[in-house]
Amino acid sequence: MSRSRVLGLWSAPDADVGDAEAAIRRIRACDPAGSIRNAVVSLVTLVDDDRRNATAALRATGALGRRVPGRCIVVSTFAARPAGMKASINVSLVERTDTKSVCVEHVRLYVNGGAIANLSSIVEPWILPGLPLAVWLPGRLPRRGEPVVTRANQVIIDSARIGRPLAELDLAGLGELGTTDLAWIRLRPWRLLLADSFQGADISPFALGVEHADITGTRPWSTLLAGWLMSRLELSPANIRLADGDQPKVQIRARHRDRQAELLIEAVDAYEVRVATTVVGNAARRRLVRLPERFLVDDLEDALRSRPGPDATWMRAAVSAIDLLEHQ
Repeated sequence: MSRSRVLGLWSAPDADVGDAEAAIRRIRACDPAGSIRNAVVSLVTLVDDDRRNATAALRATGALGRRVPGRCIVVSTFAARPAGMKASINVSLVERTDTKSVCVEHVRLYVNGGAIANLSSIVEPWILPGLPLAVWLPGRLPRRGEPVVTRANQVIIDSARIGRPLAELDLAGLGELGTTDLAWIRLRPWRLLLADSFQGADISPFALGVEHADITGTRPWSTLLAGWLMSRLELSPANIRLADGDQPKVQIRARHRDRQAELLIEAVDAYEVRVATTVVGNAARRRLVRLPERFLVDDLEDALRSRPGPDATWMRAAVSAIDLLEHQ
């Protein structure tokens, strides 16, 4: 268990980073736990001028400090406003029952007008030196050569929120950046359920004989899951059929020699899934699986704790999803 309390706030227009760091040191001095900086990452979130993304990012990064200590910097840009910059800082103490208390820092930057052209030089001094840098783009993909992004050790996107399917050109750029996709992280429980459904001596041989897979759900959830199945089971687009629907469901028909099998995974509600495996001539196996309740902060934590570098499995699934959409 943990709880967070604010140690101090600081804000200034056209803020000098030196003055800001001095203010942070003064605030940290209010508690013995603030004397040591326990940060393990700097997370820069580029929300542009999207206020909804900004609100969600502030809420998620505020909760993230309880799990992954670091400095979270949320950056908004407003081109139509008069040129300038404003910074506000929140220093909080996270008190835990199982370990020592730690201080976390949240920085909010507003960069306006012509100052946006110098965004990289404005943001960089706020990044903690000597630590990994992660950049999170809640509502878009990185722009080619984007300065703040190109120096990051990890780039976090959400392909479910960009408003269109990923294209080959997108993947070419993302593959160079060591990208983590939050949509891929949210898909993990279904990937694990599908992999587990093929476990066991009586069913595992059918994994090499999948004839058809029907996948129902909202896109791009269904297309990314289909792409993963294609890449893992070496299926062609002809083996996959997508259907739109609010209740996710995967139905797979497979053959091994002269025997047939059917795997069914379907959502009962938001957190419960029914799994059924039927092999002709054998008793069917049925079970209900409770999926964990997850929030955006859970996905972010998993992303920051994932292995750095390109995710080859996600990339193959995304490439297969593009191939599937081209043949639908």
